[in-house]
Amino acid sequence: MSGCVGGCLGRTLALVLLAGIGLVAWQWGPDLAAGVRGLGVGVPPGNGAMEAPSEALAGEAERQLEGLLAGGVDVVSLSAPEIESLLRFRLPIAWPEGVSDPSVLLRDGDLLLGLRLARERLPALPELESVLAFLPDTVPIQLRGRVLALGGGEAALLVHRIEASSIPIPRRFFPRILEGVRGVAPLDLPPEAFFLPLPSGIQSIRVEGDRLILARLPCPAGSPC
Repeated sequence: MSGCVGGCLGRTLALVLLAGIGLVAWQWGPDLAAGVRGLGVGVPPGNGAMEAPSEALAGEAERQLEGLLAGGVDVVSLSAPEIESLLRFRLPIAWPEGVSDPSVLLRDGDLLLGLRLARERLPALPELESVLAFLPDTVPIQLRGRVLALGGGEAALLVHRIEASSIPIPRRFFPRILEGVRGVAPLDLPPEAFFLPLPSGIQSIRVEGDRLILARLPCPAGSPC
């Protein structure tokens, strides 16, 4: 009798567990898979680890941009670690208090900007209420979008996906999340936009594969640039 009870109980628990896994996969499958991919789980390793962001890498990227603006070359191609190095060591982004640790990935024509956001800067969102108590003091945020040059040494990241601690955030909450990251958006840009500084003179900016491509403005007639 006891063996039957143990066996039946075990089979019942197994069925409940399988049902729960099926429900989670049915309801959250795409977002869960995206979150796992974002963490690098199940992704085959590449040909080698990317170079870590550094002061030296920022200096090299800065020299490439100086050559571009001086007219030595028409186009510069930067890697994600080079861009991240510029953000950390060169470009004057005044991050608000509670925003730190910028990181960059380039993927499928998009730029993925990672940040750490103090938990108290997160707006009160129903999607996060059940997990806020379990989140650390600083929460990893990922902004994914397309980059474009605005002129005058400015660019924007037009955000089409936000994740907070790998949890996808509905689009209607993007402005409130972004306000916590960069403050109030200028009136001439949509609230889903995030400013990125560029050296003055850059005409275009785009992502191709795993590279950021920047092109300069043409020189005025008769000017040596």
